[in-house]
Amino acid sequence: MVLISIIGIYISYRKHKYFYPLLIAISSGIIIFSGYYLSKSENSTYLIYAGMFGLFIATIGNYYQNKIYGNCKTCGIYEGKTVELKSTIICPKCGYKKDEMMPTNACEFFYECENCKTILRPLEGDCCVYCSYGSVKCPPIQVGTRCC
Repeated sequence: MVLISIIGIYISYRKHKYFYPLLIAISSGIIIFSGYYLSKSENSTYLIYAGMFGLFIATIGNYYQNKIYGNCKTCGIYEGKTVELKSTIICPKCGYKKDEMMPTNACEFFYECENCKTILRPLEGDCCVYCSYGSVKCPPIQVGTRCC
């Protein structure tokens, strides 16, 4: 369970770059490990409890950091749900990649590659160029509704 907690906080660190909860969690994990495996005294129980309290503090700190600073710098609200708006469009002809911000009020049916000037159109079955060539699907698809 300790390892799962540390892994969860590490994943959050990779996404949000808040170092202090990760530092507290790793330190607490080491304290728990030393109390459980290395300490032969009667006080080893206190080390385990101190380590668990440290994991609790790291989790609370991580929660509040994510709540205060937001979970995503490129997210927006679409139909009351949070969606990722940044998508990397990859040109199928030349392989050129460009980060674009998706609109929430319209679909893009055409996109011109900046490198080779090819006009991209949605593939059959897709509603827009983001669904066909983007790294992230368009906002309506992300929330589970039909696109345009």
